Amino acid sequence: MSTKEEEHRSLLDKVIPAKSNIAFEQYKELHKQSIENPKEFWGNAAKEHVDWFRPFDKVLDGGFEHGDVRWFEGGKLNLSYNALDRHVNSERANDLALIWEGDEPSDIRKLTYEEVLRKVCQISNAMLRMGVQKGDIVTIYMPMIPELAMTMLAW
Repeated sequence: MSTKEEEHRSLLDKVIPAKSNIAFEQYKELHKQSIENPKEFWGNAAKEHVDWFRPFDKVLDGGFEHGDVRWFEGGKLNLSYNALDRHVNSERANDLALIWEGDEPSDIRKLTYEEVLRKVCQISNAMLRMGVQKGDIVTIYMPMIPELAMTMLAW
């Protein structure tokens, strides 16, 4: 393994710790619960891992047979808040939020939650200055760079 690969593996171990067989057994149990009782499983997961501005009334309604599936009816959340703000408002502000690698292995960008939020706010303010308003449709044509995700979060 090259030094670059070792550095990458070390970074990954810090961000996503290696899992043991015990963790895999836990995963299999959680997967089983999600299949056997999806409403309870996903309802609990949504309450535990997502910040809701307004709680949902119903976890799941409709079905895949008729294509009328509706999740978390009545609930209101904000994706950007859940992806960034809540981490910036905690002890995780300076943790890595995004690691991007370009076409060349040496082309790597690492951004913290705070840095990403700052850029999302800059993009959002630029869109407001350009006259983009609530309800407008905005088309994004960009390569797979961090600014693509930031632009999506900005509006």
